[in-house]
Amino acid sequence: MATYAEAIAFLESFINYELHRGRMKYNTRALHLRRFEHFLRSIGSPHRAIPLVHIAGTKGKGSTAVLLHSIAVEAGLHTGLYTSPHLESYCERIRIDRAPVSKRQFADAVESLRQQLERDGVHLESGYRTTFELLTTVAFNIFRDESVDLGIIETGLGGRLDATNVIEPEVSVITAIGLDHTHLLGTTHAAIAREKAGIVKTGRPVVVARQPSGHANEVLNTVHEICRRRGSLLYYAPRWVQIVSRTLRRDGQTVRYRLRGSATEIEVHLPLLGLHQAENLRAALAVIAVLRTRRWTIPDSAIRLGVKKVRWPGRIEWLGEQPPFVLDGAHCPLSVEALVQTIREQRPGWRPVFVFSLLDDKPIEATVAPVARIFPGCEMVVFRAPTVRGCPPGALAGSLRTMGFLVEEAKSPSDALAAAISCARRPHSLVVAFGSLYSVAPLRNAYQQLTSPDLASQKQSGK
Repeated sequence: MATYAEAIAFLESFINYELHRGRMKYNTRALHLRRFEHFLRSIGSPHRAIPLVHIAGTKGKGSTAVLLHSIAVEAGLHTGLYTSPHLESYCERIRIDRAPVSKRQFADAVESLRQQLERDGVHLESGYRTTFELLTTVAFNIFRDESVDLGIIETGLGGRLDATNVIEPEVSVITAIGLDHTHLLGTTHAAIAREKAGIVKTGRPVVVARQPSGHANEVLNTVHEICRRRGSLLYYAPRWVQIVSRTLRRDGQTVRYRLRGSATEIEVHLPLLGLHQAENLRAALAVIAVLRTRRWTIPDSAIRLGVKKVRWPGRIEWLGEQPPFVLDGAHCPLSVEALVQTIREQRPGWRPVFVFSLLDDKPIEATVAPVARIFPGCEMVVFRAPTVRGCPPGALAGSLRTMGFLVEEAKSPSDALAAAISCARRPHSLVVAFGSLYSVAPLRNAYQQLTSPDLASQKQSGK
């Protein structure tokens, strides 16, 4: 019986592009979906065993997936969720109803797959499969073995060549498109939209979320043309779901929606911050409207309760007030724009001190451009994200100083947060950390340690 650590070691012995994306080739030779689909057929086609919803996009795909999943659970559906990356444990990526799979279940599923491949005479040499392909296979197997009623699947990177793109979903979903992974997916919004819309399947409906102003027509025209060629109906979320009103709350927001063709409104308490999350929920509700036309029973009561219960750590997560600390994994311009607009909306007139880390394949100046526009000349503390892909603090600091930021370098997440907290002692100051999901868990742990009553009392007593 394999342990969880042994299961992770096995998965990570293959090609892990999450750790070494700089070496990635985004083409059909490196990411060979036909070969992967043949592999899945050889083990019983677990990806064909259950109905699925497939979600791609630059921003909001994880949030939309989590919202759909929570609503489906409250509708009485035995529901699986597959997302990436994780914050602390691989188990977070695969959820059955409201709980991540246990380390025991995860390890057993990986070991079962390994043994099956060995029985079939598959030689598991390095390079045979990618870590993400095998992890996706494990998710498919768990969903099949659990006999889930519905699975919600988030793409990893792109869409057209993503390992998840072997499925025939009930509905495909494309969330907001922005410029991210441009060295792999293309340098224009149309090119990236084309890659994301690679998940569109012939004759299957497609929901498209509201697109950011400036390039909405470019994205919609691209997706519409792909849908036309594949005979797929396109449902643009703003035309199918109306946001009637939105009220800010410290613990989230209250939003009233009206679905097309309905005379009644649905009021929900959304415990996720930001207008962009109201838009993600609008997309999720459009998916539900489409599922209802396909004879899925999802009542309004499930929407209200499912939204109220949703949890999505590390996405504009407000952790405390002494000092106020906001933790977010935003790492592309579109996400950073949503973060700074939400901060300004929640605390108008307040001045953030930012804690920043970034992966080395991300454009520094483009990523922080929204911060420079909304909070020019603010203080930033930088550190290396805790991964082999982390950008060195010196490189971050050099670029940020040329943009007019006041920059301090730190050796660790804990040191960076302590320095930011010290800078945020002034009235109407708060600490905002962003730049990498890899940094979320270390920063959360550091904040808990730095602000714990026991630690504070020790410092005061000089211990």
